[in-house]
Amino acid sequence: MKPTTCTSRSDMSENFTVLQNIDYHKPLPDEVHGRKEARYMHIKDVSLINNHVLHNFTENKRSKSSDGLAKDQLDLYLPNMKVKQSALSSSTVIKSSDNNVKSSDAPPLVVFVHGGGWRRGDRQQWKYCLSSYDTNLMLFILFRFHNLYQNIGKSFARNGIACAVISYPLLQPALWVTLFELFTSFCMSTLLLTILLTLVMLFFQLLLTWCLPLTNIYIINQIYIFIIQMNSLQRLHILPICLMLSQLAMYCFISLNISNYRNGPHPNGILLSVPTALSTFLIYFYITQPTFGTSLWMLSVILTGFLQTSIAINQMMFVYKSDNRCEDQVKSVAKSVQWLKSFGQKTGQFDTDKIVLSGHSAGAHLINLLVWDDIYLKDIQLDRSDIKGIISLSGVHNLHSLSFPLIRQIYLAPFGKDIKALEKLSPATLVSNCKSEKVPQFMIVSAEHDYDFFKKDATDYVEKLKTFGHVAKYEIIPNSTHLSLPWAFASDKRTTTLEEICFCFVKGL
Repeated sequence: MKPTTCTSRSDMSENFTVLQNIDYHKPLPDEVHGRKEARYMHIKDVSLINNHVLHNFTENKRSKSSDGLAKDQLDLYLPNMKVKQSALSSSTVIKSSDNNVKSSDAPPLVVFVHGGGWRRGDRQQWKYCLSSYDTNLMLFILFRFHNLYQNIGKSFARNGIACAVISYPLLQPALWVTLFELFTSFCMSTLLLTILLTLVMLFFQLLLTWCLPLTNIYIINQIYIFIIQMNSLQRLHILPICLMLSQLAMYCFISLNISNYRNGPHPNGILLSVPTALSTFLIYFYITQPTFGTSLWMLSVILTGFLQTSIAINQMMFVYKSDNRCEDQVKSVAKSVQWLKSFGQKTGQFDTDKIVLSGHSAGAHLINLLVWDDIYLKDIQLDRSDIKGIISLSGVHNLHSLSFPLIRQIYLAPFGKDIKALEKLSPATLVSNCKSEKVPQFMIVSAEHDYDFFKKDATDYVEKLKTFGHVAKYEIIPNSTHLSLPWAFASDKRTTTLEEICFCFVKGL
């Protein structure tokens, strides 16, 4: 195979590099040449140097797989290392050797695990909210605005710390929880689209009212007349029109993001729902010849029923086809750490002796469980000493803290009712069972306005860690809540209190 010439770039818009949608269950190949063999990593442009360091995969040239919601993938954010031009090679090749690649200035690595109550979420959270898992346009726009959880990877990488943001398999929710989420997602999406459509109509009315005296263009006059007629409609007719338009807008959003639904059982059913609904309405209209008001109501009801039913069927058939357990989630986190350590040893992009695990909420529970239970690390030939630090953001350290009746039904149902099983899966319980001296340092973080049981869980966990002689620090982030902590990692270049705490902790190990 003809080698590709390697080039060095210094005009990068960001001082970090992103490798997206990497399958961490696939082993890193011993040798990678150019595009073909690097395809499994979803890299379009391969630009390497002779000391096996991946170099210059610019963020705007990263590739996207057809399914960005695979639960066995990670996104890797790498600070760009300064490399002399003379070090550039004339061929694009990664080749492993007997000696691991080492670099004195290699950054530490943070592995971030998202939250979501063990049954929701993704490393690219906004995609989750418009996929086979959920269809909630309000949350989609909110999370896309904050780039959740990409903002965390970018934040660490901008400050010279490599960061991997991973996805893991999700647990099955209770049936009533899924039905409730379907209803709330429908209400939130419809409300948002109705508000946006109303604002658009008002904007055009004001604009055309101002422009109308200045022009005699026929089209503008007709649009103005249409808007005036819309405003003069009876209130009884406004509701079905808003409902119908919101459903059509939702259908357009889904169609533009249909790749997120491809992993579901019937994505084509969603695409066919609106044409089928319109065909059904035309048959109804031809047979019954209804009045204008009745037609509006029937069209909106048929359209909403067909679209929302197809979304619900696709979501429920997809969510309930898996039988994952909490142990499977921890194993996935362990597998990602194993892959990252192998990648770091072969490429020298980060210091494999300085790996820090970080997680939010349920993600914090998984990383703590990984550290305290030797079974998961031994399965992948790793040791507790391979982990240098733990950053727990409003984490669950004792499952009994979630034993309130309603919360238990929502979050702990997949864990079963056995009290001993809950203790076995609670990091706080496993602390006393660990006799190893090679234990990582802990940074436990709570939100100022967090739920009371989370705060108590955190303080009890810190006290227990210190009782057994482990290094543990505790911080409370002001003006924050349980859900807003991940947003505290700024998408821009400003630095927040939580970022400063995390950066100092990682660089101080």
